[in-house]
Amino acid sequence: MGKLNVWFLGIVTHVFRDSTDPNAAPVRKSVCVTWPLKNQLSTGSGYVDVPPHIPYLSVSVDDIVGEIPPFFPKPDDKGIIRWGLSGIQLQIQNVPEGLIEDPSWPEIASLSALTPGIGPIRREVVLDQNPAYSSMQFDNTGGQFTAYKTPKNAVVAILGVQTADPIELPILLSIQPYGASATFLSLKNNTTITIANDADDSDQPTDFLLHYLTVTPYPSTPGIPFEGSIIDLPEATPDRTWPQTLTIGPGCSNSTYP
Repeated sequence: MGKLNVWFLGIVTHVFRDSTDPNAAPVRKSVCVTWPLKNQLSTGSGYVDVPPHIPYLSVSVDDIVGEIPPFFPKPDDKGIIRWGLSGIQLQIQNVPEGLIEDPSWPEIASLSALTPGIGPIRREVVLDQNPAYSSMQFDNTGGQFTAYKTPKNAVVAILGVQTADPIELPILLSIQPYGASATFLSLKNNTTITIANDADDSDQPTDFLLHYLTVTPYPSTPGIPFEGSIIDLPEATPDRTWPQTLTIGPGCSNSTYP
């Protein structure tokens, strides 16, 4: 079997049940929402300008088996490819069904806990492959989620998966532009990749307000994680795909809903 770790920074993770099929099992997706322009979002006491965030996939060329997709940019001087995700759905192939949450998972900021009574998930964000609603969708069908924190107290999520292959084979990551055919990226066993939201501007506590664009209606008094609110999580150990330029704090924490 193959093993893969996916690091998420500043990403919204949903548990979603398609209401058209009430018997369907919940599906967990990681969804990144971006808009091309600044958003004026309510803090409950006024409005602030929040710049859009752009999600990037980071992978080491040393971990790629075979050809590198032609649409990938050239690697940096450390051999890391950093590719902007605009209208892209990602999925790890041949993963057994079933998601497990590590005991650390409740430390991930919960939108429903921070802002009780907020509306439901916007169906178009989770279901519609439309870059106006979500710039990236990562379909998680199996594996274990664990929560960590960065040195500046942003909470990150790591999804560890094992494929169902009877022998150790390269791991296939499906890369599918919205409405188009998929390309498959072949990765070595025990690879780590990073999916991180990078701000157009410096990280601010109000950046967390972007997470609430996934629900409807947008709440009038959205809650924001604060410095020092996360104390029990171990610090994430930077991997070679870790985007060292990101000095993110609580405002760029991951979140969950519901």
